[in-house]
Amino acid sequence: MNEFWGPDKVAWSWLFSAVVLFIIEATTPGLIAIFFGLAALVMALVVALWPSIPGAWQSVLFAGLSVAFLVLLRRLFKKIFTGKRSAVTASGLDDDFIGHTAVVETAIKHHVPGRVEFNGTSWIATSSQDIPSGAIVEIIAKDNLTLMVRQILNNEENKEKTCQE
Repeated sequence: MNEFWGPDKVAWSWLFSAVVLFIIEATTPGLIAIFFGLAALVMALVVALWPSIPGAWQSVLFAGLSVAFLVLLRRLFKKIFTGKRSAVTASGLDDDFIGHTAVVETAIKHHVPGRVEFNGTSWIATSSQDIPSGAIVEIIAKDNLTLMVRQILNNEENKEKTCQE
């Protein structure tokens, strides 16, 4: 086992850990894993330059670097990677959703989320009314990753509703 985890291999394991953490950051929201990845990258450099550093010290240094990067750099990174929210108005990105139609995949009950298919993607959706699976709905609002929808009546129901009025 010492041959596999010898001093020359520990730096590579930290580098591999950094790459894995960067991939996790790229595939998940939140901007957290990148700081652990940066700490692992620094640890790879430290272990490469000081191969005899004890494992306990490596753990403590990694934890300290992770917290330091998180506290010191998160605000800066959020500004860089998320951009300005004020640039997105009601007529901005929400226009890609609001007013468009979707198909209910999983029935939506009164304020109990279901799922709708919109532009080839399945979204969590809520409504103030019960909507069965397969119904056509209009997107009326968007709250983060949840769409608020209302059922669009089909032609026969529209005719009946118009005749009753």
